[in-house]
Amino acid sequence: MKIKRLFFSLAGLYLLFYIGDAFLTSYHSLYFVERGMTPEQQSILVGSLPFSIFLGCFIMGFLDKNPKMTIWLFRISAIIETIGVIIYAYCTSFWSLLILSFILGFFNGAPFAFMDSFANIYIKDTKIPFSYIRMFGTLAYILALFVGYILLKSMPLQICHFLSCVFFALSLAFSFLLPKAEIKEEEQEVVKKEENRFSVYKNKGVIFFILSTVFIYGVFGAFFYIFPVRLNMLGASDSDYSLMRDVSVISEFIFLLIIPLFKNLFKDKRVPIIIFGVLIIISTGLGIFLNTPAAFGYTSFIFSGIGKAFLFAYQAMLLKEIVGEGKLAPVLTITTGLVNILSALLNLLSSTMYQNLGFEGYFAIVTALEILGLVFVFFIPKQKEAKVLEK
Repeated sequence: MKIKRLFFSLAGLYLLFYIGDAFLTSYHSLYFVERGMTPEQQSILVGSLPFSIFLGCFIMGFLDKNPKMTIWLFRISAIIETIGVIIYAYCTSFWSLLILSFILGFFNGAPFAFMDSFANIYIKDTKIPFSYIRMFGTLAYILALFVGYILLKSMPLQICHFLSCVFFALSLAFSFLLPKAEIKEEEQEVVKKEENRFSVYKNKGVIFFILSTVFIYGVFGAFFYIFPVRLNMLGASDSDYSLMRDVSVISEFIFLLIIPLFKNLFKDKRVPIIIFGVLIIISTGLGIFLNTPAAFGYTSFIFSGIGKAFLFAYQAMLLKEIVGEGKLAPVLTITTGLVNILSALLNLLSSTMYQNLGFEGYFAIVTALEILGLVFVFFIPKQKEAKVLEK
């Protein structure tokens, strides 16, 4: 198996699927407005998305038994996304949008965990840093958002849906370029006993890994929805927000390139997760003190972009040390689902919180929850202490 072929297939897979996702999910809210949905209908549609992602991750996480099944679940998801997004482009009624949004959300969350899991397994015997694979997902968003910005000046939103369909289909094709020799099935036995499949969630490392990820990244996900609301009230325009978001993604991309240069500092893979947590806490905590849109927006986005680079580079590697390769994808998928359900629940409470406590009070509560998540990281066993579960 050639290293260049492996890098090409994985990088292409990340780039294509993430572009497909960017052309779809970045414009959900705008599409609902374009279709004439009332504010109440828009709220229901937007709120249904994280719940459907949670449900999809939860079900597919338990269906996923080994890396071979992981890849096929990814392919099934890519097929559904390819077909579903074209139908979605022609939806006009509230109920058709609700049904298609739910279906697309159901199959949209798990593939990202699937890619991270089998990419980490594929490159384990190579010198390819995972962040050099993952950065193509970030690059995809930079490219898609820029192209979308240009196209939408003169074309309807359906153009983004058509492009999304094309790139989801291409990602499906690229999944068949993955070299089969990389995953050794004898090392990835299907767990036959039900109690063995579920015993992974009794492991101390898994419990605190999930808690830390959910309380940091899940809470930040809710903050991310309120962030533009606060910036708008401070006087920032939609174009200002778009530029701030681009700066965040570019910061993330740059640090995904830089992080592998300091890999010797991260032999304990909890360290980059701690760095991620600290940067996310700073990002949200700034909202307590800063009331200038540019200062708050750019600073917060830069800190969060750098923080996510550390998460994306080391999250799957840390979990692999705890659970082993065979159970990496299921646990990571269910963690992704729980992140989304907490974000959804906090989204339901967010407006009540900032209306009664003010935005400073809201950001203080969010930051406190993230600090709790950071504390959980320290309860994850160190690398030398972590015992990989028996397959």
